[in-house]
Amino acid sequence: MLFELALAADRVYMLRGETEETAAKISLGEMNFGALPMCNGNLAIAGSISWRAEKLELLHQRIGEEINAYDAEELG
Repeated sequence: MLFELALAADRVYMLRGETEETAAKISLGEMNFGALPMCNGNLAIAGSISWRAEKLELLHQRIGEEINAYDAEELG
């Protein structure tokens, strides 16, 4: 739920750390995929990534998993 607040911000930074173990992590839930659409009807997460359906599907498959800063960069 708190990730929705981060998506509403102009910029979001994730600390990469020196290794993947020390990198910042996020975890997504169903709330990020439709419960709180933006005023234009789109998902906030869709506007934050390079809007491509396959990337959104990859994120949806990882609901509940921790995504570190390295993975987040790859996912857009």
